Amino acid sequence: MEVPVHQSTIPPRSHVVRMNTPDFTGEMIRVGDIPETATPLRILQLISGDQLVASSCGLFIGQVIRTYPAGERVYHSTFGPVGPAFLSPFGPGASGTRILRVGSEDLLVWGRVEGHPPGVWRLTQDASQFLHRLDRLEFAVGPRPNRVPVGTSAQHPGQKLYLTSWGLWPVDAWATVRVCEEDTLCVLESFGGLLYAYQATEHGATSFLQVNPGDAQRSAGLVRWQGRLMLAVNRGTQSWLVELNRRAFGEEPERISIDGEFHGVWSSPKGGTLLMLTHPRGASPDVRRLTLSTGEVIHEGSFTLDPATVAWSPDELSVVAGIIQDPARRRFATSRFVGSNVDWTPTAGTEVREVLLGNDGRIQAHIQHEGIYDVPHFRGHRGTAVPLAWNLHMDSDGGVVWTTVHDEQILTWVSRTVNTHGIHPILR
Repeated sequence: MEVPVHQSTIPPRSHVVRMNTPDFTGEMIRVGDIPETATPLRILQLISGDQLVASSCGLFIGQVIRTYPAGERVYHSTFGPVGPAFLSPFGPGASGTRILRVGSEDLLVWGRVEGHPPGVWRLTQDASQFLHRLDRLEFAVGPRPNRVPVGTSAQHPGQKLYLTSWGLWPVDAWATVRVCEEDTLCVLESFGGLLYAYQATEHGATSFLQVNPGDAQRSAGLVRWQGRLMLAVNRGTQSWLVELNRRAFGEEPERISIDGEFHGVWSSPKGGTLLMLTHPRGASPDVRRLTLSTGEVIHEGSFTLDPATVAWSPDELSVVAGIIQDPARRRFATSRFVGSNVDWTPTAGTEVREVLLGNDGRIQAHIQHEGIYDVPHFRGHRGTAVPLAWNLHMDSDGGVVWTTVHDEQILTWVSRTVNTHGIHPILR
């Protein structure tokens, strides 16, 4: 179904409505329009398929619109249709045009244009620029909003290509790759039968160091932590974090002993703190422990962790994550959020889609799906139930921001409400 976002003819000043009520102080910003016939499910499908994308600030929208019989066009909410006509997907497994990034003046788009190989385009109001050949997009890695698309190309057989803001970086298809910081890739890759770990940035590969084969064979993850490239290594019930880039010539790499077996390790956005999931030594087989590199134990018990739910505070000292408690007992398994200052079980039958954490370790906001509608909760207040809400984040002034679909409009809300008590009595 065609679901266009129309360029508004209303004067720009009227796009922003400032509000001051007992429950909300801030701005409501109209960023686009959609037909009333577009169902929440269809809009959610467009979002998950990268065909309806909000900018990181929430002030701009990009959308792919089907133009029959076999074409697609890209629209920007400020200046309307941009770029060439893209070809619609054809054949099993074929994917349509996808928006990779939306900015105030451009869009980054992957798609197929007649006379060109499939690939990545930069589209502005006045120009279209073909940047990279990329025959297929497969997945994306890294935390939002800095997710890195990954694809393949016939020009690079046997390799995966990671699309950063500074270009494509090809690696062996079996390499281990993590987005360590914004626009920095941490890679564990084989060259000439030898394993190396390195960091890839716009300036090229750095910290290019050979890895002990025994460590690499037992690798449980590669992370950047406090300026160091660390390999998580498992050896039975005892594991280590092994430093790869020594800070001084001749210095022995540091090996930090971890009690138990690694099941996963993740670094905060700027690499200040690690979150480690382990099986403690001597514990029952189904027991896991969630620990910060500061030594703080977040949670221990029988549970599974969804890495996509991990959210960090701006200062990177606190974390919250969604877990499924007692997963083996399916009839009694419950969804729960645990963190540095959080222990919260959402209401049964609801789904928490996004969470925002403050420096006090408490949840500042979350978006909760309640059967039919999405409800934003922010700093002690329950927002209006809407067909769809997403893009939850904090702006540079500390305002809580989210985007909603309501009636025929796409709106971005910015809450300036000051409430230091969090939104739930969920302290330990």
